[in-house]
Amino acid sequence: LWDVRTGGPPQLLTPASDCHKESVSDIKWISSKTGLEFFSGSLDGKLMYWDARNLDTPTSQMEFNENPEDSNNDNMYNITSIEYDATS
Repeated sequence: LWDVRTGGPPQLLTPASDCHKESVSDIKWISSKTGLEFFSGSLDGKLMYWDARNLDTPTSQMEFNENPEDSNNDNMYNITSIEYDATS
């Protein structure tokens, strides 16, 4: 994440082993007490839930695979958009 108020290099980084492997196609900040939680979706088929206070690893994640028993993840669904409704 970059803090555009300060400029310069990224403020927080996630290790490559714990982040998306393909381009992130959407980020959705959620309404929470802290205002620091968000979802990220990627073309790698993963939806990740993050807390911006700790970007070492996602809080949780889901993989969208056409065949959940495929250990190679050859048939992942691409995530291109995220919608979140806190009232549901």
